[in-house]
Amino acid sequence: VTPMGARLLADWIANPLTDLEVIVSRADAVEELTQNSALNRDLRSELDETYDLQRLAARVATGRCNPRDLVWLARTLKMLPKMKALLAARKS
Repeated sequence: VTPMGARLLADWIANPLTDLEVIVSRADAVEELTQNSALNRDLRSELDETYDLQRLAARVATGRCNPRDLVWLARTLKMLPKMKALLAARKS
């Protein structure tokens, strides 16, 4: 689990969904990811090469970033279109 994923999971646990349609949609997405091992592998590979965007954004916003942070930001932003393309053709 990435740091961003861990924070998202903690938020989901602290603030559970109440809309049945959204719950079913999320469950469908999870099912698709667990059943499609190629998609799961490809996404995991991309996520392994990314950095925590929330932390990077906070560092940039507060003026505490360094050149290495900017390199990671560029690398991570460069990977987003590929991840979007991997997910675009999915039903859920």
